[in-house]
Order: sequence, then C-alpha cells, then structure tokens
Amino acid sequence: MKKFKYLKDKDNWMLAEHFPNIDFFFAQIWLSSFVNELKNSCGKNYKKVLAVFGPKYYIHFYYGEKDSLAFEKNLIWLMKKDPKFGNSINKNIIKWSDKLREFGEKSSKIKLEKLSNKQIWKLIERQDKIHTKLYEWGWLSNATDMFHGSFTNELNSYLVKILKKLKKEDELNQIFTALTAPDKKSVVAMEEERLLKIAAMIKKGLSVEKALNKHWQSYFYLKNLWLGDNSGYTKDYFLEQARSLAEEEVSPDEKIKKFNDDIDKIKREKERLFRELKINKVYKNLFLVFGDFMLTKIYRRYAQIFWAYKTKFILQNAAERMGLNLEEIRHMLPSEIKDGLLNLKVNKDEIRKRSDFCVYYAEKGEEFISTDKNHPVLSQLKSTKHEQVSELRGQVGCLGSAKGRVRIINTQQELSKMQKGDVLVSIATNPDLVPAMKIAAAIVTEQGGVTCHAAIVSRELNIPCVIGTKIATKVLKDGDLVEVDANNGIVKIIEK
Repeated sequence: MKKFKYLKDKDNWMLAEHFPNIDFFFAQIWLSSFVNELKNSCGKNYKKVLAVFGPKYYIHFYYGEKDSLAFEKNLIWLMKKDPKFGNSINKNIIKWSDKLREFGEKSSKIKLEKLSNKQIWKLIERQDKIHTKLYEWGWLSNATDMFHGSFTNELNSYLVKILKKLKKEDELNQIFTALTAPDKKSVVAMEEERLLKIAAMIKKGLSVEKALNKHWQSYFYLKNLWLGDNSGYTKDYFLEQARSLAEEEVSPDEKIKKFNDDIDKIKREKERLFRELKINKVYKNLFLVFGDFMLTKIYRRYAQIFWAYKTKFILQNAAERMGLNLEEIRHMLPSEIKDGLLNLKVNKDEIRKRSDFCVYYAEKGEEFISTDKNHPVLSQLKSTKHEQVSELRGQVGCLGSAKGRVRIINTQQELSKMQKGDVLVSIATNPDLVPAMKIAAAIVTEQGGVTCHAAIVSRELNIPCVIGTKIATKVLKDGDLVEVDANNGIVKIIEK
C-alpha cells in the first residue's frame, strides 16, 4: 500500500453519515472532492475521508473528528470576516445546481447508441466535472453545522449574550427559529403551491390536463433518489394528490394565501427582532445566510436527484459496452470506466466484489479501494454500544410538540408503514419521503443540522421536528410510543 500522510494519524474517525440507496459511483464524486477540491472555494480541504460500502448500496462515511471541527470553524471564521462569502456560497450552489440540471436535460436528448465509446466517456467526464464543482460550494452549507453544530452554536452564543441582558434566555429557541426561518419560498414550497393551484382548478371544475402534465414533467423524478432506479411518479399520482387537496375543508386558494401571508409575517418578524435586539450587521448577515442555506441546500438536492435519474441511462449504455450491468458500473471509479471504454480493460471480478463490500479511503492526491473485510483501516473504527435510554436529545428543527407511535422510514419502499398521526423517525429525510412527512405528527432524525432537509420541510409543513439525535433509529423501533418536545429538542420514550 502507498504511504498515506493521514491514514494513521491520531485524529480518531468520526461517523459523519450513514444511509441506504447510494452507490459508489456517486459517492466517490463528493468523497474525492472533500480532500481535493474544497480548497477552491474556501481555501481548505478535509485531510482524510473514509467510506465503507455494502451490502447493496449502503454507506457509512467518516471524517477525522478534529479535522471536521476545524473545517467547520474555518467556514464560520470566513463568513464573519467577509460578509460576501456566505452569500457567494448560496449563489454558487444555485449556479452549479442549474448547470447540473442542464446537463441532465441535454444528455437525455442525445441518442447514446450513436455515440462512440470516447464520446460516452466524455459525457461521463463532463458530469463528473460539473458535479465536483457543485460540491466545491454545495457542501459548505452542510459543513458549517452538520457534524458539530458550529454555525448554530455561533449564532446561539451571540443571542444568549443579548437575551441575558433582557432576561429572555428562555426565549432562545423561539427567537433563533424566527431569525433563521427562510423568508423566501423553497423548491418544496413551490412544488406544493403548484399542486394547490391544480387542486383549485379541480374545485372550480376547470380542465387541469395542461397544468398537470407540466407539474408531472417538473417533479416526476422525486420518487427516485440517488440510484434513479424507477420511472418516478405518474401523472395519476399527482392527480390523486390534487383531488385530495381539493376535497379538504380548507380550500386550495385559502392555503395558497395563507402560505404567502406566512412568508410576509416571517419577513416582518425577522426585521422586528433585528431592530429590537439590535443585532449588528455581521450577525444580521449570518442569520440571513443561515436561512438561505436552508433554501439552497434543498435546491441542490432536487437538481442532484434529477441528475441521478438522467445519468442512469448514460451509465447503463456504458456498462453494456463493457460487458457489465448497471449495478456493476455503479461500483467503478471514473478512471476505471475510462479505461474500460477506451482500452477495453475491466477487472470484472474486483468490481463484482465491491457490490458486496468495499472500503474507500482518500486524502489529497491519493486514494485506495479494498474489498478486504478485514482491512487494517477498519480496526481504527470504534464500535458504538447504545445503552437503554428513556429520552433522546437533538436540535430543534421546527417548534411544537406531539405524541405518537414510531415508524422508522428510511426508504421510499417503507412509506406504506406510515399512517396519519405517526411519528416519522429516519436516519435523514429526503424528497422521496415527503409523502410520509406530510402526514406525520412529528419528525425525528438521527442526522442533520438545522439546515437539513427535515428541518426545512418540517418548518414549511409546521410539524414538530427534532433533528441530529444521533441514535434515533438505533434505539427506537416501530410501534414505540414517544412524546416529541421540539421546543426543547427532546424525544421521550413513553412505551416500548
């Protein structure tokens, strides 16, 4: 093995995330960018990353604990030093998300079977470059807060000093939530508003065919996630959703008006708090950037899911040219795909082993992959035992409280378990889980900072939400009765 600079350093591995339904081909884009390209946007890379894949598209990935904290703190320092930096992050997330979506749209119009192997490779290379560029900026909103809560802690520490003087420390969570609330519509809200407009047309007896078709074309792919492995939502699915909204007691037009009124209220409340608390310019900008992170993060997510669906067809075509199937090419590095397409060199045995298990390690300019289940690097990972607990603690995603039966929902295939009034518990939510989120009494996640998907959607749906509990899916089981106190970030187990 090559001599790696940080592989055996004294910085212990910290589990960053773990989740199902993600393939090696997609994951290596961001894993590699973390140690090689992030410096292009913020002047600093992570020193090392480690990922363990398998079986069947499951990933655990790790950072150095000290390294990841230093990275977070560096981002906070940059945003305080230069107010334009946080805004630049958000602008570039939009810019490169749009470029990734544009790639997906253009590639879908190409007749792949007429391209040469070299041309197919150029397509794969192009999407890799665009996606890597997106991660140079797109990961920064996650990295400010997701693993150590540095951005949240920075803003709360500032607020605490002000609230102590005013003897309002008990209002911290409410004020923090108000100041960080997005004051513009997210792509989730815009999707829901468009569906409500279709519902309003149904209620008025108007034809919805044109509007429904446009809505379907805009959002069908959200049923997929990173594998892009089904055809997505049908038009009938969206029609059924719109009809259901049309039949509810509160009319679609009233809901649209209320949502727009709520956006105006958020803006007014933020301005009021900025004035009354005398928030200085630096921190006012930080609060606004924080709120915009919630919008741009999910904007990026929608673009990536669209990319995953469209890129699947390119990968399928490339796989067939190399005598592989789609699952096998999903476990290859871009350099290996290039070699397979241009030089017809493919180590099929090695690639097939990866679909069962593989380890990926990277630091600047170097990487390795191993299918050895006893690889020495695995001995560096600490096993975690979870003792019996009576309550879990996390961050406030959305204020409120609720009681209900737990339903563990991590994949789209598990949605059928969810009933109205259940408490949705997930490792981390994604757009494919939104149908379950809409009927949840409360939402609890294991991962994520306040800018995560669950926090964004729960605020727009006004559903109590506690995020970043770290152990929710490990200690809770389907059917457990829990009480969610999202005002204080507490989940109490009432009955097992």
